[in-house]
Amino acid sequence: MKKPLLYLFLGIFLGAMGLYVTRVFRSQLRKRHASQVELARIDWAEQSHSNVSANPHFRNRFSVCDDELLLNYFNLKRDRKTQALKVESNLETWNRFLPLFERWPQGLQDYCERYVSHVYVVGQLGSSAYVLQQNDSSFTILIDHEAMESLPNDWFTNRERTSVDLASGYTINHRIEADSNNRPEFTLESLLMHEVAHCIGITTGQTRKFDSSWERLGENSLLEGVFQASNVSLEMTPENREHFEDLHYYRNQRLSIEEYIKRLSSLRNSPFPTMYSSVNDLEYFADYFYAYVHCFVQQRPLAYSVYKQNKKEVAIECGISLPHHEKSRAIISNILIELDSNIQKADARNN
Repeated sequence: MKKPLLYLFLGIFLGAMGLYVTRVFRSQLRKRHASQVELARIDWAEQSHSNVSANPHFRNRFSVCDDELLLNYFNLKRDRKTQALKVESNLETWNRFLPLFERWPQGLQDYCERYVSHVYVVGQLGSSAYVLQQNDSSFTILIDHEAMESLPNDWFTNRERTSVDLASGYTINHRIEADSNNRPEFTLESLLMHEVAHCIGITTGQTRKFDSSWERLGENSLLEGVFQASNVSLEMTPENREHFEDLHYYRNQRLSIEEYIKRLSSLRNSPFPTMYSSVNDLEYFADYFYAYVHCFVQQRPLAYSVYKQNKKEVAIECGISLPHHEKSRAIISNILIELDSNIQKADARNN
């Protein structure tokens, strides 16, 4: 009996040691990767000449990304097998977007003029758009070429398809634009507004930083002395989550069509303005900001429809104008007002 017990304990010991070594090895790999990402970020930040002052007007800050240091940093940061690439593009969609930009709230326009250093179009980005913090005073936004050239209602519907397993006979047909506005420049507008909202969330202390540390900027902010952390924040709370479980996009984890319809049916009376805003804290703020400007300020549509055998099963519109969103709307409204005054303070300080 002694030898079997000895072998048993030896097996348990070796198994535990193997697990420990594996964990240490994986930890070292993560640390090495994090170090490589940080070095790539430093190389890009120090050697790149793309800054706000180089192009004094936001309208001139769009181009194809030919910055190899930036692409190297992004690909390391996302750790993707498919690499983001330089892609041929043109300015037509951007030029058609500019009149739409001029209809944005003034504080939002001023923020882009001052703090968004570049908008780059990239191939195989792996998402519709992405924000990188360039240095201590600006952000760079990457836009996927295929997403930018798609129609807004198609893009919005296709994004939702990544969260649901459509059973036979079911289709979805969601809308963020009227038929007359179903053109690529309106897709670009939605992508940019969402990404700029991410930047605003960080600089105003509403959301955590992009490095996933869950650390807020606080008093030592990205733009110290310009933006002060708000005493009132728009963030996802446990109570919100109890009423609406999170969704997964661009992954293999998909809801059944029955579960998707169930959640969609509860969306309008939930704290969430969009399905995508339920993903996490960062997306909650960014999509709430977008829905506020798009639906509440500009009175444009955001609607979800599910069909079975070409018969409409569910039709839900964004509920951001309903009374239970009043406090959250006030937070976004105050942020837009404060953008004006904070940027004016920054201008006065620099002059």
